[in-house]
Amino acid sequence: MGGTSPTETGAYRKDEAGPWESDLLVVGGSGFGKRGAIRRLYSTTFEMAQKDVVLTVPYFVPPRRMLNRLRKAEARGLDIDLLVPRNSDVPLADWVCEGLYPSLMDAGVKVREYTGSVLHAKSMVVDDRLAVVGSANFDILSISMNWEHSARVCYGSFKDCQDLELR
Repeated sequence: MGGTSPTETGAYRKDEAGPWESDLLVVGGSGFGKRGAIRRLYSTTFEMAQKDVVLTVPYFVPPRRMLNRLRKAEARGLDIDLLVPRNSDVPLADWVCEGLYPSLMDAGVKVREYTGSVLHAKSMVVDDRLAVVGSANFDILSISMNWEHSARVCYGSFKDCQDLELR
């Protein structure tokens, strides 16, 4: 490819992220023993958002506290985009999710339905600089009880990523 990398020329200090660097935080919720870890991951990620959040989940049945955080994020002027399947493999979850559509859309959340064969992705992208992926659904079981793991990847300056640590 030619040329030299920024680290070879000293363009980046050790504590600064270069254009290819990111920070990773892995969080596990181990049932009732550590049931708050996944909730805190989602909560702090919503709190740190400054412009937009794109959430893709197969089951959207959040606990009331998480639903309120989502609405508050929209009220702060964030663009919230929610992608859920039109028909998942859990009809009860679909029914509950559809029941939330009116209040979410009244709050300004953009709700989109995936009509393909299967949507089982669990991801959140915030401000084009942070992503959360893992096994946790955005539902009360994953957030409060199930054994789940998620990873938050932050692309940007080292200080920005430190500010995103779980509280």
